[in-house]
Amino acid sequence: MIGLALCLLTAPVAAPNFSLATASSVSASAVLLGTWGVGPFDNDAAADWYAQFAEAPSWQEIHRAFEATTRPAYLEADEASIAVAAAAVVSAAQLGQLEALPPEGRSAAAGLGKPPAALLREAKAALSRVQNDSELAELWAEDDASPWLASLNSIRTGLK
Repeated sequence: MIGLALCLLTAPVAAPNFSLATASSVSASAVLLGTWGVGPFDNDAAADWYAQFAEAPSWQEIHRAFEATTRPAYLEADEASIAVAAAAVVSAAQLGQLEALPPEGRSAAAGLGKPPAALLREAKAALSRVQNDSELAELWAEDDASPWLASLNSIRTGLK
């Protein structure tokens, strides 16, 4: 996993439309490791979670995505990636900017309406945990983490 941070691609991040926070080119090693950009859905774990969410959308599913961030155990990269993706859904729904989400789940997210205030707080806490105490943050710290941090900050704009 240490090599993951070395091959992650970086690109400028456009806030608040975090779906655009992707790299313009992809190396073979990045694809093999399951990460192709800095955006919240730009890795296998987050993309797989989002596809499942789109099949059966609920705020409860979002809540479950944040559960790993509330446990004192080590927060693995996949769990952290899923929490970031879930926070991105909450942020987009709160801002009414569902076009920032991948297309396959937009209508599912639209059907949920605005997120409950408690979920906004959970999303903020999850992002803080991911940024400050997770394997994902450690991996990004091995490289230039600034584009990834900008992506997280873009997500935060909808969580206020």
